[in-house]
Amino acid sequence: MSGIDHLGIKVSNLQRSKEFYSKTLGSLGFKILRDFGVAVGFGVAKPIFWMSESADVSPQRFAFDAPDRASVDAFWSAGLAAGGKDSDAPVSPFVYVKALLDPDGHRIEAIDQKWEPAPKRKRDDSDDAPKRTRSDSAGTSSQGGNSAEEPPLKPVSRGFNNVALKVSDMPKSREWYTGALEPLGIKMLFSDYESTGYGTTGDPFLWLNLATADEAVKPVHVAFAAPNAAVVEAFHGAALAVGGTDNGKPGPRPMYGPSYFGGFVLDPDGHNVEAQAHVINVPVPDSGSS
Repeated sequence: MSGIDHLGIKVSNLQRSKEFYSKTLGSLGFKILRDFGVAVGFGVAKPIFWMSESADVSPQRFAFDAPDRASVDAFWSAGLAAGGKDSDAPVSPFVYVKALLDPDGHRIEAIDQKWEPAPKRKRDDSDDAPKRTRSDSAGTSSQGGNSAEEPPLKPVSRGFNNVALKVSDMPKSREWYTGALEPLGIKMLFSDYESTGYGTTGDPFLWLNLATADEAVKPVHVAFAAPNAAVVEAFHGAALAVGGTDNGKPGPRPMYGPSYFGGFVLDPDGHNVEAQAHVINVPVPDSGSS
């Protein structure tokens, strides 16, 4: 299924951010999996969250999936202890979320998508009846027994729940992303003057947010998972057709892995947008692009 494969952001002090995110994301099972000195990649099974140092940083917003409510609380507590600042999070009966600002002002969230408050009990309910939440029914009940009731709304990926990009011209960016992401099966699910949300079904996992007059739009790198090389090539062609700038033709990227096949295009604001697939036995050309 298409979705956010990985994200790259800029930070002003790489060592400080390494320490902050090691502590904060450790509560979600993340750790440093790649460290090239100038860039660091965090993840569980593979690096999905990358950072590199820059003197020119523009705060972004991104949210991670959490396996349960306790992990959301642990993320928030660890982030505060590591020097983060509390940030107001939206209140919803369908998700449990807490948010922090990192040392550069990036807003990071942890979200338990399957959580919802326990339902109110009627007056004639037994006082001894255990309160149940959807989190309980997805695994173990609040009384310790196993349950095979309603599954969670979405599988826990320990990846990104959603990512937000700032854009300078919403109509222009909306047109570009709608055309570029179509080969990936990603479509527009929400749109208004200031925001546009993209996904496959359910909630959007990519948001475009219109930058305010005093906000600078600084490029980030966002990559989408593709099922095969043909879809990567289709994305690249579609993204160029709607006005993107080639930033790396589709092909093998052995420096990223033996099966890595990616294509890169710059969007109207210079965000480096990629589609990538893992393909077995892809021939490596004599002179590949990067």
